[in-house]
Amino acid sequence: MWKLLLFALLLGSPLWASRAFNGTDQQLNSQATVDLSATQQLTLSFWLNWTQDDTSNRTVATNNFNAAGSFMIQMNMGCAGGSTTGVRLRGNVGPIAARIPSRPSAGVWHHWLVRLDFSKSADEIDAIYIDGVSQVLTAVCYAAVDNTDTFRTGTLFLMSSGGLEWVGGRLAEVAIWSTLLSANEVLSLSRSAPVASIRPQSLAIYYPLYGAAAPEADLSGHHNSGAVTGATAADHVPLGPYVRR
Repeated sequence: MWKLLLFALLLGSPLWASRAFNGTDQQLNSQATVDLSATQQLTLSFWLNWTQDDTSNRTVATNNFNAAGSFMIQMNMGCAGGSTTGVRLRGNVGPIAARIPSRPSAGVWHHWLVRLDFSKSADEIDAIYIDGVSQVLTAVCYAAVDNTDTFRTGTLFLMSSGGLEWVGGRLAEVAIWSTLLSANEVLSLSRSAPVASIRPQSLAIYYPLYGAAAPEADLSGHHNSGAVTGATAADHVPLGPYVRR
């Protein structure tokens, strides 16, 4: 796979940098399970340009919400009704969920970042940021509980919940850290800071989604490539070079 990427660069071919998903039968999943069992804290970051403006269940990322220690980031949360966007989290005691005030606009690139923290006694969905701005969270769907476990080891699914709840649109720069990133680090990522420059020692998985080869490369250092089902290469997030402020 790396030889193919290098060959494309040497030929002067464009190196695509996102994947486009049709919202009906296309997804990406980690080829091996992602081991998050040593941490109670996670940060998930990605760029998304979604295209399905409907009210059906749509799941952007999950590691199997039916098991303890799992998360589910949803464009449309069926449990909260229609076009509600937010996050579900399931621990050893039970599930919780939180929504943001409104869905990010369709047909436009947005940076998403979610912080999850089982070490807290409440508000374990610690924060949801859209384009670097912390969103007001409202608890929905479930009664409050105090989970105390770690995250699970499981397959990561992107743009579906594992064969259901497909999301249509383009996805890029998917990363998970086994720690909570700071507000300044969140802001840097939303301004196009390279993922690998932000606490690389804590990266659990990193899919740039170049679109030049399948499976997609994991650049976290764990070499857990992403199996591609149908998704095609597409243009990257239209951002300029990162400038520190």
